[in-house]
Amino acid sequence: MSRTRKILRSLLVVGLTAGAVGAATFSAFSGTTSSSGNSFAAGTVAIGDNDAGAAVVSLAAAAPGSTSSGCIAVTATGSLDSAVRLYGTIAGALGPYVTLTVTRGTQASPSFRSCTGFTPDATNYAGLGSGVLYSGPLSSYPATYAAGIVDPVTATPETWTTGETHVYRFDATLANNNAAQGTSATATFTWEARTCDASGTHVHPLGRPRRGRGHLPGRDGALRRGRAQLHRHVRQHGAAHPHRRRRRG
Repeated sequence: MSRTRKILRSLLVVGLTAGAVGAATFSAFSGTTSSSGNSFAAGTVAIGDNDAGAAVVSLAAAAPGSTSSGCIAVTATGSLDSAVRLYGTIAGALGPYVTLTVTRGTQASPSFRSCTGFTPDATNYAGLGSGVLYSGPLSSYPATYAAGIVDPVTATPETWTTGETHVYRFDATLANNNAAQGTSATATFTWEARTCDASGTHVHPLGRPRRGRGHLPGRDGALRRGRAQLHRHVRQHGAAHPHRRRRRG
């Protein structure tokens, strides 16, 4: 037998063997199982209020000592637990001459701006009085989430659950300072909710917060809502000249 034939015969044998092995592999017993119907959905962080787009406090042609008060109910409406902070955007020369006090409490039947039946929380959160979260110049109200007022206090942040409601009373008073004459200011008050992990620690917010824009003519205002925040507005109009008669409205 020639050498060439021997080589061809050897290759044929190898090929047949490989084919048999392959056939044996594909004809082996097998079985499978599967898990179907898996689904994935993210929860929501949302917060709302009862203001219907109006300002919670407003001073118009104010004289020294003039005050404005209003109550607003804020409710967590998302499906996830969240931590809330209060802050705002303040503009205008009147800011340093308006004393703002923000008090958290309860109200049996909240009706926007009305503070009838409002009861401050019993806890002296910040050493400023029962339920008081902030008391100071309007211009010094925290301007960012990072510097914001943790609800209720930094040491023990409240964990808001779905449907949880708190009522906030705002009191604004114009100082008796001649430098306040003819000046004005605007403010956007913001409650921002951020998600909490299993331990209750807040983590990065879902969605990008949006800021409110514009001024408030009189008592009217525009409501701006973000996915995880809302804004409240107030405008302090020009203070009345000390020798002018106070306008009644």
